[in-house]
Amino acid sequence: MTFNEEDVRQVLTHLADYPYLGRHSLAGTTTRPGAEASSGYRARDLGLSVSTWLIGVLDEMSNESTHNDGSIESRYCELLRATYMDGATTTQIAEQWHASVRTVERWRRDALRVYTALLNEKIEDETHE
Repeated sequence: MTFNEEDVRQVLTHLADYPYLGRHSLAGTTTRPGAEASSGYRARDLGLSVSTWLIGVLDEMSNESTHNDGSIESRYCELLRATYMDGATTTQIAEQWHASVRTVERWRRDALRVYTALLNEKIEDETHE
């Protein structure tokens, strides 16, 4: 199963909502087969696992780009973190980065595309192990 940018945007938007993440279709791809979120407690546990995994993949994306080296991947990581982990608005990011709101929106779409491709690659690797 592969995910698109909208799927990934949704899970990043709910990064701290563990029951939501535990019931999302992504939960079935990042856990062992047969693990299902049948109860609220189980969904929360799965959601925490998914959230940790998503953050780990973002960290890996950041580390692969030699964090803070000014590369585009490093900037994408900063942008995704600012948006989905720190809760910064597009306007706040634009002001902080001295860019237009439209440019930040374009960068966010590009960052989601790159991050989604990395997630799908990781899922593919994990299902073939």
